[in-house]
Amino acid sequence: CSSVVLSVAISGDTNLIASGCMNGNVYIYKWNTSSSNYEKQTTVAQGTSPVYCIGLINNGTIMVTGSGDRILRVYKDSSGNGNFNTILQNITDATDDVTGCTVSTDGVLIITGSKDRALRIYYFSGGSYVLAQTSYDASKPLWSVALRLDAQVIVTGSADSIVRVYLVCSNGSCFTCPN
Repeated sequence: CSSVVLSVAISGDTNLIASGCMNGNVYIYKWNTSSSNYEKQTTVAQGTSPVYCIGLINNGTIMVTGSGDRILRVYKDSSGNGNFNTILQNITDATDDVTGCTVSTDGVLIITGSKDRALRIYYFSGGSYVLAQTSYDASKPLWSVALRLDAQVIVTGSADSIVRVYLVCSNGSCFTCPN
């Protein structure tokens, strides 16, 4: 990055690393077996808004980013080489910066948190991600989200100094906070 690194992700197969930067760029690094090192593969220019979060699906074919322009972007690597040059979907449900995002290992769920205090679950259906549920439990902006590997538990961190744990229904269309 030529500016502050705000987010990083690694694919489940460990072949790709993505870094999101303050300058709005995402840098993709690919594992080179001959040099035993990660080498810069490509730059995805999203604009000038900070890239607060990145999620990579296990094999690195799908990448999601959340940024300061309130857009959650879903990219596809159609080449298999870490070149995320195809935008599958721009999701614009957030009313403030998208600051946290994660993806289930199978790519069926995307979980986001944002400065508008919302935790959102998106479910893959009919060729695109659709908003399944929104929760406004936090009294201040959400900054981070995590998803357990089996996609049954969501954890959020927010500016109100509370870590919240949510249980996800099996179909991804609802969730409850057991607090």
